[in-house]
Amino acid sequence: MTKILPRFEERGFVWYPDFAGGRPIYIGSNEIPLQRRQGENWPTVQIRFEKRSRPWFSIDFGNLPPVCRELGQNPIPREMATVIHAPAYFMLCKGELAFFPKRFLSSEVDKAVALLPVMFDLFDNAIPQEWLQADIGRVTPNVYLMGSWSIWERRRARKAREKALKSG
Repeated sequence: MTKILPRFEERGFVWYPDFAGGRPIYIGSNEIPLQRRQGENWPTVQIRFEKRSRPWFSIDFGNLPPVCRELGQNPIPREMATVIHAPAYFMLCKGELAFFPKRFLSSEVDKAVALLPVMFDLFDNAIPQEWLQADIGRVTPNVYLMGSWSIWERRRARKAREKALKSG
């Protein structure tokens, strides 16, 4: 992480002790949450590490507006939010979705560092509005849409239609 974290610090990102309201249920011991708390929307990043069948790490990111949503519905203040509560949240990716540091530590970290400008550019120049309405999947070769309020709304509408068809 000595190659990755300084890149974030150079861009004003900080590891705040009160991230997500300091609620441990939202912050895993296997992740590093970083935010830049300035401007209307706070650029937020969560670097996650997993050790299950194959060790890997991911860099998830999103912009947190003043009021975020849990499950795309229930409003929560951004001080209590994580990237999954953003209007849309993404994963920085290479050919595969995650980076696999145990197998190729140096090259995987270098790949992640090389892709950070893609994410920083999105924070600095705004995430395209059409991405907020997209379906889960790649929106560029190096950005994968993980979820959005729009996706949650479409799911709820589909379930309501299915329920209405069954009852009616």
